[in-house]
Amino acid sequence: IGEDRLRSDIDKVLSQSMGRAFDNAEKRDQDWLHARLSDWAEELFCDLFAIRLVGPAFSFASVELFHLLALLEMPEPLHFSMSHPAVACRFAEHLRILRSDGWWVGIKPLGAEPAATIETLAGIPRTAYRFILDDGSALDNGPVRAFMTLLPKIRSLVRRTAPRNAAAVRDFLRYRGRIADSLAHAVVPSTLADGRSIVRPTPLAVVNSSFCFYLSSLRRLLRMTAEYTPSRIWSISHRSRLAGRLEMWTLKALEDQRLLKGQLEVR
Repeated sequence: IGEDRLRSDIDKVLSQSMGRAFDNAEKRDQDWLHARLSDWAEELFCDLFAIRLVGPAFSFASVELFHLLALLEMPEPLHFSMSHPAVACRFAEHLRILRSDGWWVGIKPLGAEPAATIETLAGIPRTAYRFILDDGSALDNGPVRAFMTLLPKIRSLVRRTAPRNAAAVRDFLRYRGRIADSLAHAVVPSTLADGRSIVRPTPLAVVNSSFCFYLSSLRRLLRMTAEYTPSRIWSISHRSRLAGRLEMWTLKALEDQRLLKGQLEVR
């Protein structure tokens, strides 16, 4: 992320937050503290950069991954490690950028569980965060307080590095429902009818709309299948198979859009 851009800011916030404990520390200890904030900043920058590139699908995939890794069981989400900021802190920043970029207004009404998890973790007070070393012992919270002060600098760096994708957000809000209707009827959402016109939503709008459909409306697709029975709504194998189909249709839509774009450019 260009550590030089944050180096002076990191030393400044460490001095402000820890005072003499940092200013009078030996050089190797100062370097160690600087490395912790640098690592945390890099991880958070990568998160926010990915959201700017991919959209909320990145956040939802992160929730699923952290669930699998058992990182969402309290008090684990509150712990800063040697190399990573606390999961709760990361999702608080996820939510902030998703709201400011305009994605969240289309996600909130869905009531999807990952979205609720993000909001819950983001709502935890910062004072609950703790710095836990690899051996399980707790360290003074000065570095964590310093990192909280550094957050605006990280956000600013993300905004300068990866501009907001206004077209993707616009198409997501405008066409998410129509993309969901297509998927619910096993139709690849390469193109959509918009009045008398045919439109092609941006690839990011398709990807994020499909992910939202998977999280909140997969039951609609289950009901459309010939082998549907109420008990199969809870069948893991059946849901997994349909989720695979959903992914296939989404990838097909992206491939169709690439081909259509190529044809138009040739003409």
